[in-house]
Parts: sequence; C-alpha cells; structure tokens
Amino acid sequence: LKTLGLLTLMAECGLHIPADDGSFVSVFDRVLADIGDEQSIQDELSTYSSHLRNMRAFVRESDECTLVLIDEMGTGTEPVIGGAIAEAILRELVNRRVFGIITTHYTNLKHFAEQTPGVVNGAMLYDRGAMRPLFQLSIGQAGSSFAIEIARQIGLSEPIIRYATDLVGEEHIDYDKQL
Repeated sequence: LKTLGLLTLMAECGLHIPADDGSFVSVFDRVLADIGDEQSIQDELSTYSSHLRNMRAFVRESDECTLVLIDEMGTGTEPVIGGAIAEAILRELVNRRVFGIITTHYTNLKHFAEQTPGVVNGAMLYDRGAMRPLFQLSIGQAGSSFAIEIARQIGLSEPIIRYATDLVGEEHIDYDKQL
C-alpha cells in the first residue's frame, strides 16, 4: 500500500517511477491513506477510534477522483462488529465510485468484494509447502490468512491448534484452505 501510494504521488509530480514500458498510472485529486496506528493517549484515541476517525473523513471527502489506501480495514475492535462497520463503510465508498486498495483478513469483506460489481478480490501468494510469503499479488480471488498453518509452524502445541479449530469449526477452516 505504501509503495502504491508513493509511486502514484511520484508520478503525479512528474518523477520517474520503476515501471515497465507501457505501464500507466491514474491521476487523482486526492490520495487518502489509513496505514499504521494513530492511537493517542493525549487525544484520547484508541487504535479503533483513530481508524474510524479516518474512515469518517474518507467518506466525507471521497469521490471518483480519490484514491483510498486502507490497511487492515475494520481491525482494532470486536471482529464481527468491526467487520460489519467496515463493510458498511466499504459499501459507501463503492457507492461514491472511489478507487481504492484495501487489505483485510475479514471473511465478510472478502465475500462483499466477490459479490459487488466494481470490487475485485486479490491475494498475496503464499508457498504452503515452505510456509513463506512469495510477495506476489494475485488478482481475482480472495486469499487465505493461513492462521492455522502459521500457528503450527511457529510451534503452538497441537492441543491448542485442535481446540482453536474446534472453536471455529472445520467448515471455516476448510473454507480458509479453499481460498
């Protein structure tokens, strides 16, 4: 996300960017980003409230000439409610025809992208055999978070992994594997 934002702004300033011949870069009136953590004890902002403050501004200021970059949309609060609020915000951005790149691990947002015209899923590829990221983007399908596989690789005990699998259910684990 940071690289995309930086390269977009560099190109808009007339600077050369590392891109193949024939590449193109869109020009935007605004580039808005919510990347990182803006929590502040002084301003009485939790991680989630700082993200929500940004989302409120994005919805107010965005239109079809805006690029929005959001990292881990909806996180920082209870996942079901955070996911629902994130989906409602995403729906509003789509209605405003905003161009954006949004990262998430939330299944409801992956479903939303799959079912919504003008929204496309993407996934960072992962080598399941070697258990390492490939740093390649695949457009068109949602990806897995590989949470169980990574927990196993990190060395969490099998009883903990089995208990976690039982909590979410095999159906959810199978769906994540299919992604």
